[in-house]
Amino acid sequence: MGAEIDGIVAQALRESGKLRDARELLDRALASTDPLRADQRAILELNLGSIELAIGHGAAATTMFQRARDRVIGAYGDRHPDIAIYDDKLAATATARGNIRDALALERESLELRMTAFGDDDRATATTYLQRARTELEAGELDTADTDLHRARDIRTRVFGERSPRLGEIDAALGDVATARGDFAAAKTLYVQAHDLDARLELTARMWFATVDGKVVSLDAIPTLAPGETLTVDRVTALYVRANMLLAQLVPEDIMQVAYGVGQRWSADFDPAMMVAIARVEYGGGYRDKAADHFAAALARSGDEPTRTQLDAASGLAQCDDKRAPQAARTAISLYQAMPQLARTATYALMLKLSKT
Repeated sequence: MGAEIDGIVAQALRESGKLRDARELLDRALASTDPLRADQRAILELNLGSIELAIGHGAAATTMFQRARDRVIGAYGDRHPDIAIYDDKLAATATARGNIRDALALERESLELRMTAFGDDDRATATTYLQRARTELEAGELDTADTDLHRARDIRTRVFGERSPRLGEIDAALGDVATARGDFAAAKTLYVQAHDLDARLELTARMWFATVDGKVVSLDAIPTLAPGETLTVDRVTALYVRANMLLAQLVPEDIMQVAYGVGQRWSADFDPAMMVAIARVEYGGGYRDKAADHFAAALARSGDEPTRTQLDAASGLAQCDDKRAPQAARTAISLYQAMPQLARTATYALMLKLSKT
């Protein structure tokens, strides 16, 4: 019973953002000799893999999710609908690592399992539509992402009601699609709507990216880096936003110290999105040489399929005072061309200019 209880508490801690405490409990539960069914142990591994994914360790997450999936197949067979849970998670890690084709294949399998078991109008099917939309968004396929998100929203609205918190994450994702299109007014409306539905959602950084002047975001909404803090991709992105706000508002705070603290967490094993997030903070904090190396590492690790993270890495490197910058700018232009549905913002104009130097 001890391992089972640890798992329940750990999941609650993970969902509340207390990742270090959750990880300790999950490690203890998995090391326990308590008798656990295959599905119970798989859920523990699912939660631990989710933490690894959040902190940018996609390879470790993949191992956990695959191990958990294999346990469920061993217990119930390879056509059980529960396998779709693990397919969706494996798709999320594939997306994080830039493997779009692999992610879409897993999402097709997940959708088939869930439709066969529950039909095309079940809440489980909505979950796969949401995950597939996130993959499509990362690949710059905004129209298909928008379609899948509205499918997911329609299903959840019928199942849970028009004011369900379960709609919040979908509206936030629709806001991300609007941001990628350059429709910032629609994005801000969707983010506000998402937070109104589910106040647990942390949308401050996304709100900042969807506004020109940053005035809709309060500096107090993003606390500074705490000693020993467990960093996620979203948290490092938020610290990048905080650094930019501090610079814009001339607030006296040691941005370089935050950038140094974030940079100290660097690992060559990180997923590209975490690498880009760290490099952005380093660039803003004045560690331009390190930022250039880390943007380059993210670009090299992004694979051969065009993604928005790969574009962010190329655009970041192109703005560094580095001999690799002109080629990075040309790479960015090529990625824009490969993802024509993305907005041609000021960054695109800058890449055109830098690619000619």
